Amino acid sequence: MENVFDSLTGELYAVDAGQNLREEINLIVKGGNYGWAVREGTVEGPAWAPGVSDRFEFIEPIAEYDHSVGNGISGALLYRADPESPLFGSFLFSDFFMGLVGNIKNFEAKASTINPLLWKPNIASFGVHPADGTVLMAATFEHEILRLKSNLRAESLPLPTLLSQTGAFENLTSLTPHVGIVPYDVNGPLWSDRAVKKRWFGTTDETKRFGFNMVSEWDCPPETFWIKQFDLELEVGNSESRRRVETRFLVRYEGGVYGLTYRWNDEQTDAELVPEEGAEEVFTISEVGQIRKQVWQYPGRTQCLTCHTKTSGFILGFNTLQLNRYAEADEEAGNQVHKLSQAGYLDIVLDEEATLPALARASDQQFSLAYRVKSYMAVNCAPCHRPEGSSRGFLDLRWKSLMSRSGLVNSLPSTSLKSHPDDRIIAPNSLLSSLNNQLLKLELLILNSSKTHAEENKFRHRSSAIMLKAHPTHRELLATASSPPAPARACRRPGLR
Repeated sequence: MENVFDSLTGELYAVDAGQNLREEINLIVKGGNYGWAVREGTVEGPAWAPGVSDRFEFIEPIAEYDHSVGNGISGALLYRADPESPLFGSFLFSDFFMGLVGNIKNFEAKASTINPLLWKPNIASFGVHPADGTVLMAATFEHEILRLKSNLRAESLPLPTLLSQTGAFENLTSLTPHVGIVPYDVNGPLWSDRAVKKRWFGTTDETKRFGFNMVSEWDCPPETFWIKQFDLELEVGNSESRRRVETRFLVRYEGGVYGLTYRWNDEQTDAELVPEEGAEEVFTISEVGQIRKQVWQYPGRTQCLTCHTKTSGFILGFNTLQLNRYAEADEEAGNQVHKLSQAGYLDIVLDEEATLPALARASDQQFSLAYRVKSYMAVNCAPCHRPEGSSRGFLDLRWKSLMSRSGLVNSLPSTSLKSHPDDRIIAPNSLLSSLNNQLLKLELLILNSSKTHAEENKFRHRSSAIMLKAHPTHRELLATASSPPAPARACRRPGLR
């Protein structure tokens, strides 16, 4: 909790980090009852019971947000330095773990609207520059003091409201991308509620190269972009029932990334830009003769930045571990990483006989179950669960981390998951007490967790030896040299057809 006084009125405010459900901002009054632990924010807390709330008069927070937005409110500032500043009279706050930096303008009202300003994890506190009154932010892990500056420019263009206006696709009916926008696939897709996905990438600057790394994130340069298409089978297992749901863009720029989401219309002819706060839609799904409702969440623009952080390398799934696979694109088959190298996209020329590490799909039984589990966690958990990641806790689920150093074994789960004193995330040799088994049904993790550190080293090197050798090919990536309309332009790359 951090307290902050209003220098104009003398009122005291506090940002209160929640436990499982809510982060909140409160106006503090003497003797005030804010409801903990009967309530957490405005919802039921861990000590809630029928009738308990009726016996007390609780003070509502002036603003709150749930853990889909952030899970560690920390810094606070009520800005009164420069009356000419658009931030004058605003209540600024930061979410340390998830990175939301927001403000509340009408902060005296109940249920005030939170306005996202930027997404920057690890901001612990705010200050004001004594010389010019600009807002300062303390970035803990970077050991930096940052200025909060507006990035509004007079020449900024409005976002395309329709997918057809982005210039990404030559033909929306067939989802044929403009020449120069390159399809790719990954070894371990993120879990997306059974969605069927397609992926493309492109760049608007032919001089830029991706910084290659064998086991960690690639350095993806500014002016590159990624596109992902999501489809749902309304009848599970029947590809004829497939419906286009959304198309997402992620754009890399000098300061980070931003995301846009387009929601397909009922006619399946075009997709419309989703509002900044996101949206929801309910689909009726038929599965093995049973009908169920599936709620699909279209992410808001700030939600993209929950996982696409500086710590995770901004871009997920575009690295050696994910791209090292044999794939066919436009009738040109070959290993994706080597094709990228040959086409000049990488800052290194790879020997075609080189072997590279690869993640395993959960269903690929040529890999051990333990290795598939490790790959699954590296894809679905590690973007946040890593050193200096956006998630609370001290787990390190990156592929290159040993199980014995991951923080999983014998570690206490969060209070919201724990139901018995013996519960652990992974309890060696005990499926009953292992929450990973209860949540993910990954029994072999328990068996493997009992290995000694030396044995774990051997296991990791043995697993790392399961490499996918590059498919010998001297052919280039099939991507041609023309530029579709802005903003999704693709560049001409030397040597590409």
